[in-house]
Amino acid sequence: MPSPSRYQVAALCGLLALGAGCSTGESSSLSGRWGGVDLRLVADGDSVQVRVPCLTFITPGPIHVNDDGTFQLTGTNEPLVNFAGGTYPIHLSGRISGSLLQASYYTGAPATSPPRTTDVQLVRGQDGSFSGFFCVD
Repeated sequence: MPSPSRYQVAALCGLLALGAGCSTGESSSLSGRWGGVDLRLVADGDSVQVRVPCLTFITPGPIHVNDDGTFQLTGTNEPLVNFAGGTYPIHLSGRISGSLLQASYYTGAPATSPPRTTDVQLVRGQDGSFSGFFCVD
């Protein structure tokens, strides 16, 4: 009897994963462009950019997504023009469901204690809207 090929073994593991919770060992990550009111997130395997009014935060990628769709991210703002007194982190957490991303974020600005959390809904493929803001970049 011939031995099974690696493709047959992979197919079998895939069927077992569906029925018995077998893991293929691959982790899920968030990628693409996501936008909403006052926030844009662009992620690939190497970096993540989060744009909020007048600041862009950057962190190395990828963003790992848990089995239930949740994720967490911390990044630091670019020191281009910074009227807030230095660099500080952004903390972003949320849940992905299809093409929608529900998230909450706060910045670790020194004047913010306790931090004020902002809730946003982002849509995959959208650019984000920043109407009502004038930023000097």
